[in-house]
Amino acid sequence: MRREGEAGFTGRAMKDNEVSLWRQLAGLSSLGITFAAAIAIGAAIGVGLDRWLETSPWLTILFFLFGVAAGFANLVKDLKRWGR
Repeated sequence: MRREGEAGFTGRAMKDNEVSLWRQLAGLSSLGITFAAAIAIGAAIGVGLDRWLETSPWLTILFFLFGVAAGFANLVKDLKRWGR
């Protein structure tokens, strides 16, 4: 078995660590997207209900806040998962 610094060393352990790092970065980079998506979905539902029920702007505000809460809940859940 060859050691680091010797001719023919492939650095497999280093490559495995790099792949793991890239997977973690990819997973963490999705946090912002899911947070924004939760807010946008909540706001869109609120706008749709406000138009249908003619209650503007109350349901938009309410569902926007639901979206923010859902975004933070997903953020905390994902950060706990990635923190292991």
